[in-house]
Amino acid sequence: MQLHTPPLPAPASSRPRTIVTTDSEADDINSFLRLLYYANELDIIGLIYNSSVHHWQGDGVHTLREAREAGLITSFMGETAGSEARSDDALTWRWEPMGWIERILLDDYSRIYPNLLKHDPNYPSPAHLWATVAVGNVAFESDFSADTEGSELIKAALLNDDPRPLYLQIWGGTNTVARALLSIEQEHLETADWADVKARVVRKAVILSIGQQDTAYADYIAEAWPEIPLLDFDGAFGGFTSFSRRFASPELMPYYRAEFWAPNIKYGHGPVLAHYGLIGDGTYFEGERDNPGWQPGQAKDPSAFRMFDLIGGFERLDWTGEGDTPAFMCLIPTGLRFMEDPSLGGWGGRLLASEASPNIFVAGEDHNPHAGLDQRLHTVARWTAAFQNDFAARADWGIAPDYRSANHAPVVSTAERDLTAAPGAAVRLTATATDPDGDALEARWWVYDEAGTLTGSPSLDPSGFDATLTLPATADAGQRAVVVLEVTDDGAPSLTRYAQFVVTVG
Repeated sequence: MQLHTPPLPAPASSRPRTIVTTDSEADDINSFLRLLYYANELDIIGLIYNSSVHHWQGDGVHTLREAREAGLITSFMGETAGSEARSDDALTWRWEPMGWIERILLDDYSRIYPNLLKHDPNYPSPAHLWATVAVGNVAFESDFSADTEGSELIKAALLNDDPRPLYLQIWGGTNTVARALLSIEQEHLETADWADVKARVVRKAVILSIGQQDTAYADYIAEAWPEIPLLDFDGAFGGFTSFSRRFASPELMPYYRAEFWAPNIKYGHGPVLAHYGLIGDGTYFEGERDNPGWQPGQAKDPSAFRMFDLIGGFERLDWTGEGDTPAFMCLIPTGLRFMEDPSLGGWGGRLLASEASPNIFVAGEDHNPHAGLDQRLHTVARWTAAFQNDFAARADWGIAPDYRSANHAPVVSTAERDLTAAPGAAVRLTATATDPDGDALEARWWVYDEAGTLTGSPSLDPSGFDATLTLPATADAGQRAVVVLEVTDDGAPSLTRYAQFVVTVG
């Protein structure tokens, strides 16, 4: 590897293909800001405004209740989690005016884009990202009664000739995706090619959701398209929010506090991150109001809701969170193997096939030794130092004058990541690593017990970038041990990448 040299340009087709749908919630905006710094790792083909039970625009005429009674909503199964705080008599509900994505791209991302290119030529241009912005089904929660620009974008991507998986990120409700699928069904159901069309869509579509923020999945997708994988980060997403600080070890606590966020992210890192919302930073959101009965046209309440002032027990400029970040962080290549098998875990969490369906994956639990609990959020939070330092390094990329002026992650390679061994056998695990900045590297090996299925505990003997794993004699055929090698550089901030080994008992 040549030192102090950015990677070579690579075609977008070599990266995960994805569409983001967002209901414009405050934490969505924070997630979007981080997404821009990871856009070089993805092929983003859609940024779509969407609605949810928490945020919907309305049609300017009907309340939600009237829209249901008038049959303007395709389907509604009942109250959704979190909807008890919503007024069915409102013309709109906590709606953040659209246009914020375009403003950030035009006014802010365009200003840091030349610097980002110095670190990776694969960052998409502001014009490219601007062209992917569309308005989806925003009128009412759970509503997918009509085609929209956003649903048509999703539909076209599902039907085109690109064979790659299409990762559909659901940061709000699933209704715009539901509309795209319903339109495909309506157009092709009675045709001779319906079986082929449906099979093509099922091969491509992967839904990455942050819980169920409307009923469109249950109303339609689960019944009509049960073969489409649903990866639901509900519960695990808390590892990307301030909630998980309640369970954080002393070593991780600084990553929740102003001492990290103010100097490394919010301030002095350019115009994009100047928008990043922290506790008590004075950020106001136009659509948020303390009084749920507020309607457009009324005088603005001086107690306008400041999203990041509500949670007690914080200091000013402490972290708030990015509840939707797991939906794209799981796609970032770190060496962890979540996208091969969600039960192996990664920066987005660790998911397991549910009892309800082999195509629905829900958050598993990892043991948090500091809290003494098994937790879904710990499947994310255990990686806190690594993913926050990684964000801080990329924040530096946006302002660094050249490649040498910021840190870049090490590169870890393995000849063989999948091995088979008999019960009681010893297996040698080997990796190599280089650093693009010439930094010194430290190797740390550990057994990811929760991701394994062994009867009994293996032993691990590490030596630099090699280790020997000895399986327990009690292990049964088909069980597996999962071993993680963390490689961390001594740059500022220190950055980590991985090799993840799966040893199956034969």
